[in-house]
Parts: sequence; C-alpha cells; structure tokens
Amino acid sequence: MLVIGAQGFAKQLLVVLSQLNLTKDLVFYDDLNQDAPDTLYDSFPVLHSTEEARDYFEKTCRDFTIGVAGVRNRYNIFKKFKTLGGNAVTLISPTAVIGEFDCRISEAVSILPGCVIENSVRIGKGTLVNLHTLITHDSQVGEFCELSPGVKSLGRCTIGDYVTIGTGAIILPRIRIGNNAIIGAGAIVSKDIEAGKVAMGVPARVIRSVTIDEKVIPD
Repeated sequence: MLVIGAQGFAKQLLVVLSQLNLTKDLVFYDDLNQDAPDTLYDSFPVLHSTEEARDYFEKTCRDFTIGVAGVRNRYNIFKKFKTLGGNAVTLISPTAVIGEFDCRISEAVSILPGCVIENSVRIGKGTLVNLHTLITHDSQVGEFCELSPGVKSLGRCTIGDYVTIGTGAIILPRIRIGNNAIIGAGAIVSKDIEAGKVAMGVPARVIRSVTIDEKVIPD
C-alpha cells in the first residue's frame, strides 16, 4: 500500500496499518518537503515523485490511503492519485467500535483508534475521523470532512461536505452543518450552521465567513 504523506498524520496512520498487519510492501510518498527522508523509521521507502508513484501502482500495488490531514489536502490527493490509477482504501482501526447495522462508510475514509460509530450512520468518501471521536445513531457526515480528536456528533446530525470540526467540539442532536463550514475546537453547536461559515464558542456562534483559501470547492 502507498501512504500519501510521510509526516505527522502519516505516522499516526501507521499505527492503524500495523494493527491491521498491512505493513508488507508499505511505501510512503512525500513530494513537498525538502527534508523528507528516503526511508521512514529505517523500514519503509519514501517516494518523491509522481513517476515513482505511478510505477508503484503498475508494478507493486494499486492501493493507497490518504496520510495527510486537512480537507482540501485530502480532496486534492484523492483526485490526483485516483487519476494515476490508484485504488483508494478505507482504513478502520480494529479498536474502533462500528455499529453492525445500517452503517455505510465510503472509500478513502480514515477511522482512528478509540472511535465509536453507532448504527445508521453514513460517512462520505475521503473523510478523516480522528482519535476517540463519537458519531451516534442516524447521523450523516459528508465527503472530505475532518473530525478532530474527541469530537462528539450526537443523534440525527447532518454534517455537509468539506467540513472541519475542531478538537473536542460537540454537535448536539438534530443539528445541520453546511458545506465548507469550520467549527472551532471545544465549541458546542446548539443551532444549525450555514454553509461557508466559521463558528466558535460555547454555545457556538458564527464569527465570520470562510475565505476563498479555506474552501475546498465553491458552495
């Protein structure tokens, strides 16, 4: 498998890959950081170019996973490496608890250790569900979202596409959060948040609109 990224979150994801016994032929990719090593932990090769990634897909394995955080980064990586012929893989830590009934988790999703995802939950492609996050029954999470460590999304919430939710935020039941929204760390969201808005505080209040640089794609 090819992990796109070789820095912080990729190292985090390596814990899950090890838990799942997926370290055979494991390779990392970093074409951005000039100080990126040629091997990670003296064990895993690091590729540095699109040509090397394409060659890996053709000769070794077409599976890849997104080893970076940030909704825009994950969206762009997914598009690029699918175009190169890669197969985007969902990784779920064996220590995560996933409901057995009516859970639908799409491709290229990362679910880290300690997460709890109850029954009747939908998670869109490319989304990152970080450590110890809770998503309760009848909730929907869109595509290419990032739920930071310790987020709690309670019953019947609807989270749009390209949403970033900060560490420890709580989304109360039946709340709707629109596309491209950003929720600050520790916020308690008790009212719907419109698309393209930044909300922070307890209770969460909209403080501004997201900038064009913060959006993944237009609303």
